[in-house]
Amino acid sequence: MAHASTLEDMSPGLVQGVERAPRDPEGRFHALAHRIDVPALARAYRRQRADAAGGVDGVTQEPYGPELEANLQGLHARLQAQRSRHQPLRRVRIPKGQGKTRPRGLSACEDQLVQDAVREVLEVIYAQDFLDCSYGFRPGRSAHDAVGTLDQIVPRGEVEWILEADIVSVFDSLDRTELKRRRELRGVDGSLLRLIGTCVHVGVLDGAALAEPEMGPTQGSVRSPLVGNVYLH
Repeated sequence: MAHASTLEDMSPGLVQGVERAPRDPEGRFHALAHRIDVPALARAYRRQRADAAGGVDGVTQEPYGPELEANLQGLHARLQAQRSRHQPLRRVRIPKGQGKTRPRGLSACEDQLVQDAVREVLEVIYAQDFLDCSYGFRPGRSAHDAVGTLDQIVPRGEVEWILEADIVSVFDSLDRTELKRRRELRGVDGSLLRLIGTCVHVGVLDGAALAEPEMGPTQGSVRSPLVGNVYLH
C-alpha cells in the first residue's frame, strides 16, 4: 500500500499496539484519539505525494510545507477542540479505457493528513486480524505476491477452483452503519469514532453540484482501502 507505515515510522505507543493486536484478537483498544498528535500528522504529511492534486481549497503539499510546524500545530489544536470540519471532496474522473471513467474524490490537503493519521491508527488494530491469504491493499503485499503464491500451490494440487470477480464501486457501496459496528468491535473510543465520522459523512462537489452520498467512504480517500478490507474481513 502506498500509504503504509513501517514500525520505524511509528510512535512507541503505536508499535505497542502492533505487537498487542495479534496476541489479543478479542482485545479492545480504548483511548486512541490522542494518537492523532502533531508527530502523527507530520508522518502523514511525509507520506503524501508531492505532486498530488489539491481538493476544493486548491492547497497542495508544496505551499503547505514552508510553515509545516505551525500549520500542523493549528490543525491539531482544532482537532482537539473538535473544531475541524472536513471540506467537501472534489470529484474528478479518471479514464479507464474504452471511453469509461472511474469517479474519484479528492480531499483538501489538511483533510488528507487527518485521514492518513486515522488510517495509521486503525491499521495498527485491524491489519493484524486479516487472513494471511489476503493481499489487496496491504503493507508489503501486492497482486504480484498473490499470483506468486498461486504459482506455488496450484501445481501441488492444493487448489481446485480459482474464482475471479470484480466488486463494482466497492468503496462507494459500503454500508456506513455496518462499518461503524465493525469499528466498535475492537473498542475504538468515542472521540476517534467522531473524528472518523467527520471524514466519512462528507459531501462531494461535482462541478458546481454538491451531493451527499449515503454509502461508502468515497473512492480516492487514503483510508478507503483499509476500511474496505475491514468490511470484507
